[in-house]
Amino acid sequence: MKKIFSYLLLTALCFSGLQLNAETLNEGFEAETFAPEGWTALHVSGYYSWDRSTAVHNTGSACAYMKFAAGSDNYLITPQLRPEANETLKFWTRTNEYSKGTVFTIEVSTGDAIAADFTDILATYTTSSADADRIRLDWMEKEIDLSAYKGQRIYVAFHIVDDGGSTVYLDDVSGITLAGNLLCDAPTDLKLTEINATSATIEWQGEESTQYQVVYTQQSNQPDWNAAQQVNALSVTLSNLSPATAYDVYVRTFCSESEQSSAQHFALLTPCEAVSTLPWTCDFEGTNKLALPDCWNIISNDGNLYVLVDSNEPDEETGLVYKYAHSGDCYLKFYGGGPATPQIAVLPAFGENIKSEKIYFWYNTGFQSENCPLPEFGYVTNPTDAYSFVTLLTLEQQVSYTQVEYSLDKVPAGAFIAFRYAGGVSNFGSLAIDDIQIGELPTAIEKVVTPANTVKRIENGQLVIIRNGVKYNALGQEL
Repeated sequence: MKKIFSYLLLTALCFSGLQLNAETLNEGFEAETFAPEGWTALHVSGYYSWDRSTAVHNTGSACAYMKFAAGSDNYLITPQLRPEANETLKFWTRTNEYSKGTVFTIEVSTGDAIAADFTDILATYTTSSADADRIRLDWMEKEIDLSAYKGQRIYVAFHIVDDGGSTVYLDDVSGITLAGNLLCDAPTDLKLTEINATSATIEWQGEESTQYQVVYTQQSNQPDWNAAQQVNALSVTLSNLSPATAYDVYVRTFCSESEQSSAQHFALLTPCEAVSTLPWTCDFEGTNKLALPDCWNIISNDGNLYVLVDSNEPDEETGLVYKYAHSGDCYLKFYGGGPATPQIAVLPAFGENIKSEKIYFWYNTGFQSENCPLPEFGYVTNPTDAYSFVTLLTLEQQVSYTQVEYSLDKVPAGAFIAFRYAGGVSNFGSLAIDDIQIGELPTAIEKVVTPANTVKRIENGQLVIIRNGVKYNALGQEL
């Protein structure tokens, strides 16, 4: 009789829509692993992602934070929630300084935990001192009414779009019932393991015996799960891709026709067809200013900085013409920034035969200063991911063009040759690259010396230009 009663009680509870042992969200980011279990730190752009800090906290010993950086777009997404009557989302937040560059929104998705599905914006905050509803320099509690989503399965995102503004801290997120979707965990740690012009292989972490669904679309298109590819492994190879095309890839766990996990997102860019004819050369001539040659790619973590092909032009202040190219009129230029905002220029793809070849190039940092970092030559495994850069050679500072010869036998198959420059403090520092060749030793190229043997360096924190032993400031005025 007791068993029958228990069964009937369980059935009544299920059909009434109630949860047994329902848990509520209560996250203080105390665990060392970030993001916490069930949470998603979704990185769209910028150098930094949401992370954990022990430097400040509202309670306990840690909190979540999003460090400022220009061109940053990042989401911190809760586990799946199912709000009940009269439940509100509560959290504590603060900033480190007032600035106009940061917008902090609270958004809801009734679909998946992907950026495109967060269409409902429930609150908007800034770090500007001029805004009445700004985030303050001390901890403050915020409360969001989710009663409109009662009984629905939703995700809440703490979304920050930043243009070099302020760091935002988040702690003690609580108050909403968890959906309890424990039987269909989402895949984690999506990563690109191989890519070429027409195919890409992506791996993830999850249960090996589980079935997954994969959808890919050209960038900014919505995923069509009716056309999903069923996968019984922890990886998938996408074929029939178009060269030089950006794609969005979505992977979710398929538990049943009525139960799937949230979708995890991965962005990739297919390269052009691999260069097969050597020697290959690039002198940047004929490339439009503020552009790159065809099939090159930029990974820049600061929207205010750039990698570009720059021509020899008169200085706007002095009218002097500086010949910054090694030969001809154009060269590849990295400028400014700092250690937190590295820039990477990625070369076109090359075939397998490259491992037996050498690369030759000329470079010039223009400065000799401890404030300026050293340029790096290496490769990336993903032409859109700054974190995939591997250093093969660190270059010394050179105030005049110097040629480098380097064997490419350490570049893995499928990787992309790249140059990386982080810039110096206070936006000082630059790097010029010119006359690149892969293959046989290039013929001699007449070196173009900057006028009057010009040397640039930092003295007492100021730019100093030395011509024929005479010092000038940045405006051309003699010192």
